[in-house]
Amino acid sequence: MGDKSFYSLMNQAMLGKTAFVLESVNKDLLRMTDKSGNGLLHKTCIFGHLDLIQGLVEKGADINAKDKYGWDALYFASYHNQIPVAKYLLDHGADPCTRGERFTALGAAACEGSQEMCELLLSYGADLMAKMRGYGAVANRTAFDMYGSFASRLSEEKKKQGRQSLLEAFEKSKNASTGK
Repeated sequence: MGDKSFYSLMNQAMLGKTAFVLESVNKDLLRMTDKSGNGLLHKTCIFGHLDLIQGLVEKGADINAKDKYGWDALYFASYHNQIPVAKYLLDHGADPCTRGERFTALGAAACEGSQEMCELLLSYGADLMAKMRGYGAVANRTAFDMYGSFASRLSEEKKKQGRQSLLEAFEKSKNASTGK
């Protein structure tokens, strides 16, 4: 299957055409990527097609494969607030502390003000205080610092409440892991 066929299959995956994609996919196609390094699993996670994601993983898709920016399936699910997808990926070995060039998955969800996603990632051991990399306003800030910074829908009060809830969830997950 050539590039043209791969891109056609990628489009079918984004549309959630589970049966068609799973019948067409093979190990070679699971390893193919677009120009940004995104494979079928990456793109499918953006749109939250859980049944297709499960099928791709069962067929051997690498949950922790990264694109050229260092983003993996969990990063895409987190950024796009695909909670059932993120939970599935975490349950199947995704790294809760994954990071791309600049953001962690938690940082991406925090910037968007995605409270439930943040709490999910924290419950699996994501680090609320991990520093973002890069430049400008992002450099050396944490998911805690960045909470709601991309979410114009959130008032300053909601952002403050969200950060407090994240801090509580982070402390709870730390205590659970140490047995306190």
